[in-house]
Amino acid sequence: EYIVRCPGRVNLIGEHVDYSGYGVFPMAIDAATYVLISRREESGIDFYNTDGQYPPHLHKMDDEWIGVGKPQWYHYFLCGWKGVCERLGVQLNGLNVLLSSSIPPCAGLSSSSSIVCASALATLAIYTHETFSVISRAEFAELCAHAEHYIGTEGGGMDQAIEVLATKGHAMLIEFNPLRWTAVRLPETAFFAVLHCGKTLHKAATSHYNERVVECRIAAQVIAKASGIKEWKLVRTLHHLADALHKNANEMTEVVRELLTEPLYTKRSILSTLEVTET
Repeated sequence: EYIVRCPGRVNLIGEHVDYSGYGVFPMAIDAATYVLISRREESGIDFYNTDGQYPPHLHKMDDEWIGVGKPQWYHYFLCGWKGVCERLGVQLNGLNVLLSSSIPPCAGLSSSSSIVCASALATLAIYTHETFSVISRAEFAELCAHAEHYIGTEGGGMDQAIEVLATKGHAMLIEFNPLRWTAVRLPETAFFAVLHCGKTLHKAATSHYNERVVECRIAAQVIAKASGIKEWKLVRTLHHLADALHKNANEMTEVVRELLTEPLYTKRSILSTLEVTET
């Protein structure tokens, strides 16, 4: 009934800063995910993938899907599907889904977020027969970012934002809290070579990515407390911290040097500093 396309992305400026609240400068790429979707009379979602390494799967609706820690390929579709169903207050039980992608998996080009966004848009289309007339692009990007948390990653929202907001011939300055964006036209003579080194990392299948996110949150609270911020427990990101201290990035460098005096922070010292227990 519907065919949906969602691009991958590369990030030009601002690696691993979106989940700390800072702006990034990505652009979409030609490689993309395609989702073909239709209704089916039987219950469940019947998944197929044009890539033979990803086997078919029939997802039954016996219980409410609440997410998964080690995702299979179809779980990324379920993220977007569930996000839209929650937004609309409905649940579509009978669907046929065929997925095809030209984005190299686990290569840092946001193949997983592309599936989530394509899934969400396909679900929205098949239920409402509309797309961005029932939800703004900004709201939709934030919906997709939240929905991807169902497979366990604590992303900052860059991937979903550029994949939803991208404009042909432009990179995008994306800022957060609230989400806002500025299209920057790329020179017509510019050429971007996106090369795959051959190494892969399944972000959602390891704790590496989430560890960086948590470490940044912990650092923000440790500095906030040392700075004398009364409501330091409410500080969630380094950008939030900088705003609370009325400091720019250069000034924050000096704050860090002054207040983070230990060469190495152990789990025990962090628990003591933040007045929490391991449990």
